[in-house]
Amino acid sequence: MIDSSPDKVTVAAQKADADLKLLDIVGTGTKVDGNVTARNANGDSITIDIVQAGDNVSKVSIRVGATGDEAVSKQLSDKIKSHFNWL
Repeated sequence: MIDSSPDKVTVAAQKADADLKLLDIVGTGTKVDGNVTARNANGDSITIDIVQAGDNVSKVSIRVGATGDEAVSKQLSDKIKSHFNWL
């Protein structure tokens, strides 16, 4: 959970992907939901789904590849949160 609207979380997720030098970053976001996709150097897809979970609160789900990668997911989550100092 992140204390911000989905559109702002989507922007932060795109910046986090760029920080990690991910490829083919595509993001779309509205006030109620958002989605960011990218690929890592191995070609694994990375999907970040963002949905509104309350007033100015967003639920973020991160999936790396077909089976997931907890370390990369945690790294992305931390990077997304770090970008709220700049919004």
